[in-house]
Amino acid sequence: MYTPSYYKQEDTPTLINFIREFPFGILVTSQNDVPWATHIPFVIEEEERTIVLYTHISAANPQGKQLENRELLCIFREPHAYISPTLYDHSKNVPTWNYVAVHAYGKAEILKDRSELINMHHKMISMLEPGYKEQFDNLPANYLDDLLKGITGIKITVTRLLGKEKLSQNKKDEEIERIGKKLSESDDSNEKKIGKRMLKRDGRPETEDRSN
Repeated sequence: MYTPSYYKQEDTPTLINFIREFPFGILVTSQNDVPWATHIPFVIEEEERTIVLYTHISAANPQGKQLENRELLCIFREPHAYISPTLYDHSKNVPTWNYVAVHAYGKAEILKDRSELINMHHKMISMLEPGYKEQFDNLPANYLDDLLKGITGIKITVTRLLGKEKLSQNKKDEEIERIGKKLSESDDSNEKKIGKRMLKRDGRPETEDRSN
């Protein structure tokens, strides 16, 4: 990911929290110079100072055979927003797009043991819908076993985390404030989130949330 120095986000806790906030990512692998991508949710955890991602794909997904013994990439992105050149001080500007993204590189391990797969599901349930755990734990054993046979459980040990926050840092303070305020007052949730991040990063108080 091309990242000029002024867009870099290198604080590991910030990157981890971003993935927790936006857990629906893209698992990317390559085989014979052909890229393959699957859109799936991830759970991120820190285990003995090691960052780990858990997820699963369909057992019928060919990507399952591309995971082990090679480096893979998980992409997390959101929010993002179009930036109009009318918001800058001068007319000699062009449109651009502000966004936040995290790239996680790592090595995958296939989860094969039943208890590992159950534990992986518990992690996802805890993240997405804790109240569903009781219902999940009371599923008939034969029904659950059939479901587990239909997936490929994955544990990814993260080797590199790269973060990019493109929030108009290369513009003047007045322009950043103007753009951030404009976006934070938008009815569009993506624009609102980008606007608030722009104002917060610049050390200014966030504008009042008028969505309610």
